[in-house]
This record gives sequence, structure tokens and C-alpha cells, in this order.
Amino acid sequence: MRKLPYIDLMRATAIILVVMVHVGQKSGSQSILFTYFYSFGQMGVQLFFVASALTLCMSLEKRVSEKQLIVKFYVRRFFRIAPLYYLGILIYVVYFSVYFKTILPPHFDAMDLVLNILFVHGISPSAMNTVVPGGWSIGCEMLFYVLFPFLFKYVSTLRKAIFFLFISVGIDLLFNYILAKTTSTSIVVNSNSTKYYFIANQLPAFSWGFILYYLTKRNILNRNRRKVIGISFLFLPITVGLLLWVWKNDPVGPLSHCFVPAIGGGLFMVVGILYQSIKMAPRIILKIGQCSYSIYILHFVIVWSILPLLLKINWYGKMFGTMRFCIGFVVVLFISYGIAILTENYIEKKGIKLGQKLLSKIDEVL
Repeated sequence: MRKLPYIDLMRATAIILVVMVHVGQKSGSQSILFTYFYSFGQMGVQLFFVASALTLCMSLEKRVSEKQLIVKFYVRRFFRIAPLYYLGILIYVVYFSVYFKTILPPHFDAMDLVLNILFVHGISPSAMNTVVPGGWSIGCEMLFYVLFPFLFKYVSTLRKAIFFLFISVGIDLLFNYILAKTTSTSIVVNSNSTKYYFIANQLPAFSWGFILYYLTKRNILNRNRRKVIGISFLFLPITVGLLLWVWKNDPVGPLSHCFVPAIGGGLFMVVGILYQSIKMAPRIILKIGQCSYSIYILHFVIVWSILPLLLKINWYGKMFGTMRFCIGFVVVLFISYGIAILTENYIEKKGIKLGQKLLSKIDEVL
């Protein structure tokens, strides 16, 4: 599939948001207002999910006539994700082992490690976010890959995509209600909790990617450019305000945070439409988007290693919080980006090529 700049922009925005929140958490005391600002960065994961569903729809549409389409889809997805994720497992097992001075870190066990290797950690509360920091989103993504060929077949129009959005919100609410009734867990769903990380809670964000795909397919931006951009700019502050209101005030009780991925996905669907209107973007931003998976996996260890060193520097430690955050953010992002260029070339692309070789073998057999 040819590269589309607006997708790279979506991914770049997503990873900038994610790095922003993790740097903010380690940058020392901040004002309440600024804490709200960088905390919004956690929504970058939902932007990744919207972009993922969009690109998967585009990719599968172009290959719909292939033989053994579903098998090849899973092969491509595995070799796109697995090599770098396995490197991430190795890096963080070594990091945690050195930090805790044990062979296996105390916050996960051998079974959690196996579940991560098999990419089924997204169904295990103890495994989903302990082996690889942020690994919950990869587990969620892999579970979405399992569902995707079926969804792509039946969510085949814009109307069905909108219907799927409402169905996914219903599944989200029903899942948490049944979970609370059948287990000892509370019905309350909090952001950054294991219940929040389950795919049932994140499915509405993916559904917005289907809606964006069908809107893009209809070429609505070029047909009604001014109208679409105008409506999008109107919709943008409304969704941001609604998201912050639900996020901070729990207006519908203990299940309020179930709606956060759905509202965030809607916000980022609008962002995707607006990005399609951008003709040119800085090359460095596009490249950050292309390296975003590597940056996502690697940036945690950079945050944990670099920021404590910066805080030991006298002039840095004495800075007020916002300036300290800004310097730390730039340093972490560009160190992560520098390493990500290497891992993209020598891990990600090598993995994709290995998958292509396997697909060639499959074609030969068939």
C-alpha cells in the first residue's frame, strides 16, 4: 500500500501524545492545569487504534482477490508486530531483572511471559501490561486482528460502520456489567485499569477507523471541502470538551470511563479528516510517524533512564515544572526516534521481509 502522509501524521500525533504523558509523569511537580494537559496524552493509544483500523481496511480492500486472504492477513500482521515486540520483551526483562536484581522480575511470572510471547496477554490482567510497558495496547491490537477479517466482511458500508460503533459501545457496557456481576470486581471502570485495557472497552475506538475509512472512500473532503473542514473544526472542540467532562467528572456513574475510548475515537476520526486536507508536512514529523511503533516500544526505558539523569543536573532540577517537562520531552522523543530509526530498518523491515518470504512459499505450495 502506498504511503499516505495523513496516516503518518496521525501516527506521529499519537506517539507524541503517548511520550508526552509518560514524560509528564516523571518530570516532577506540575500545576493542576498542566497535569490535565499532559495526561490527555494517554489518548494517543486510541488515535493509534483509529489509524490501525483505517489502514487495515485500505490494505485488505486492495488484496481482496488474493487466494488464502485471511491466512496471508494473519501472516503479515504477525511479522509486522512480533519481531519488535519480542525485542521489547527481551529489553524489559533484562532491564527489570537488573533493576530488581532477580532472574525474573517480581511483578510478573513465567506464565505472563509466555502469554506475551503468544500475544494473548490482552486477556490476562496480570500479563497485559507488566512484561512490556504499554504492552496492553499491543495485546488489544492483536485481538482486534483476530476479529478484523470478519468485521471487514460484514461492516461493509458507512451505515454499517456507524451501526458497529453503537454495537461496540453496547458490547463495552455489557462486558463490564457482566464482569462485575459474575466476579468479585467492582463495576467501576477507571482509566489505566486492567478492565479499561480489555478489547471490549477499546473496540469503539477501532470502530471509528471503519467510519473514517468509508468517509475517505467516498472522497467527502474533495467533494465538499469547505463544508467538511468547517464541520470538523466545529466538532473538534465539542468532542474535546465532552471527553474531558466524562474523563474528569464521571457524569454517568461507575461506567463513565467506558465511553472515553468511544469519544476519543470520534475526536481522532475528525483529526484524520482534517489531516487529509494538509498538503505538506515537515519530513521529520512524517518520519516520526513511520517509526512510531519502535518509539512506542522503546520510549519507556528512555524515560526511566534519561529523566533521572537530567534531574541530577543542577540547572535542570531547579527549573519550574513546565520548562522541565518541555526539555525532557524533546530529549526523550529524539533519543527514542534516533534508536527507532535503527530498529525500524533492522528489526521491523527485516521482519516484514521475512513475512513476505513466507507468503511466497505459501503461494508456491498453493
